[in-house]
Amino acid sequence: MVKTDLENRLDHQFVLEHGGGHPHCLPDLLGAYHQKTERVEAHILVCFLSLALWRTLEMWMRGKGLGNCARQLLKEIATERSLDVVLPVKETASQNMHEVRLRVVARPDRPVAELLVRLGLDLPTAPKMVQNVVEKNGL
Repeated sequence: MVKTDLENRLDHQFVLEHGGGHPHCLPDLLGAYHQKTERVEAHILVCFLSLALWRTLEMWMRGKGLGNCARQLLKEIATERSLDVVLPVKETASQNMHEVRLRVVARPDRPVAELLVRLGLDLPTAPKMVQNVVEKNGL
């Protein structure tokens, strides 16, 4: 159980602006209450990792001359789409059916493409075969 109380905090705006978008990740300021020590430690670890990733993204952007607004970058890149195409295939000799999975990535809009180039990221240009990592449960 997590309990946070932001109503009576004077530093509410500071926490929202400097907490990496995750104000609940500052348990000493906001009073997170858990039932078990292991859960408290796991919660702190997850919050620390998310904050570290957020700061790393901001530093990466700053190094590429894109400012440090990671939220805007994620908003722009979120418009990119990918699709897994599943094709049923029948073997000629044994008549067994299996699937071929292809991952297809859409071409980005021009602003997103320019942003990806500045970041040094390349999108795949051809379909890629992928393995199904989730086993079927027999249904």
